[in-house]
Amino acid sequence: MFRRVITPACALAFLVSGCQRYVFEFQPESKVIGKSVDLTVDRPSEADILFVIDSSGSMATHQANLRNNIKVFIETLALSPQKFQIGITTTDLNCANLIPATGTADFWDGKCGRLLSPDGADPIMRRVDYADNNALIDRFQKTVESVGIAGSGYEQGLKAAARAVSADLTAPGKSNANFVRPTALLGIVFMSDEWDCSYSDDPQLGDSIFLQTRLSAAQSCYEFEPKLETVKHWADAVTQVKGRASLVSASSITAGTVADKVFTPSQCSVGGDGLPTTACSCFQAQPTAFCKYTDPSSPPAGSVVLSGPQESICFGDGCCQAMGNPRYASFVDFFRLRFKDSICRTEYKQTLVEIAKILQRDCFPLEDGPAGGREDWIRVQRRGVGETAFVDVPQVPASVGFDGDGWFLFKDSLTTTGATVSEVCLTGSFKRVIGDAYKIDYTSEVAGLDSDIPAGDTPNQSTTETGR
Repeated sequence: MFRRVITPACALAFLVSGCQRYVFEFQPESKVIGKSVDLTVDRPSEADILFVIDSSGSMATHQANLRNNIKVFIETLALSPQKFQIGITTTDLNCANLIPATGTADFWDGKCGRLLSPDGADPIMRRVDYADNNALIDRFQKTVESVGIAGSGYEQGLKAAARAVSADLTAPGKSNANFVRPTALLGIVFMSDEWDCSYSDDPQLGDSIFLQTRLSAAQSCYEFEPKLETVKHWADAVTQVKGRASLVSASSITAGTVADKVFTPSQCSVGGDGLPTTACSCFQAQPTAFCKYTDPSSPPAGSVVLSGPQESICFGDGCCQAMGNPRYASFVDFFRLRFKDSICRTEYKQTLVEIAKILQRDCFPLEDGPAGGREDWIRVQRRGVGETAFVDVPQVPASVGFDGDGWFLFKDSLTTTGATVSEVCLTGSFKRVIGDAYKIDYTSEVAGLDSDIPAGDTPNQSTTETGR
């Protein structure tokens, strides 16, 4: 604040009779701009859900587990009016270029990012196209069954996901046309028990280093890991499709363990009691050392000997032979909407429920965010269908996010300009319901002397502009 003291008259006058001192406060132009967003929910949220399923020879048990438990996934999604659609592709990138003619045998074969159809019908499973949940569940199960276990041993799940949502496959007339909708959340779910081997499109790289090696597919992908395309490359490719990372959700059901809610992707798992552990001798040191988990005759140095008839590897119903996979887990970590779990569970019910919860993203964009990023300058109120008054929706700390019950501020950056995008997101019991009305008031700008307001204070709104 500027302070100026003006003394009228002269020094002599001051000596004779004294002078009055006039203090003038000079305050430059100051204003606070408040905005209000009034809206009534007239349409549900949307989600485009892509399952990328390993189609190699070791996946039969895991695919059956997914089929047997997908019911809870569909039913959890169906608890809200969300317009979701589901597509399935595989980790198999061993195929020729796209066949352009719709209806050919290979058009929806699930390879190279193409969506899979078990019977040649439209591969996109849209909720609105099915009379009830059971019909959609049945279709999903048949599609997973058609994934099979005859796919390439060079699993390239990250590359398959990026191709599946790329313009090359989603443009009109292409195999995945209409799968990626502009305003929908893109949810990607990886399911694999081995290392991701996504290398670039350079044919010489694949032919000379991976496909011509004498090593097994799994070992060559492990040994030549530095030759693989970076995980960031594939995460950036998917983000570019949606324009910002907050419109992407990523989940992985891969090899690893979960302890204290921390996912450890670099361990082999044995789940005799239905839960993943680190007891598998073969992969105890993997990925710092490679081991052929299908060959029990040569245990690696330092391996732990298990009790029972087999000394170096587990067999039977209680054994889960899976290779630790840090690449899928690293991809998932690029996104805030994420979930990671072990493929070595006897059932995936809770895993699929947690993934479905994340996919029910309900957010309202703000024209601009609160001044200074101050979340405490936002007020969210809701008037439910049939109610007459607005009531406050409780605020959830951004660090809690979708695990809370209320609203929180979600901030992200556009890939095109780098500009920050702010959204008010609902979570917990506060879900988007057709007919509900919301009022969101926030301070978008504070200019002048009042702009430096301590945390917790409310701006003195000398000037207020309202936008709807």
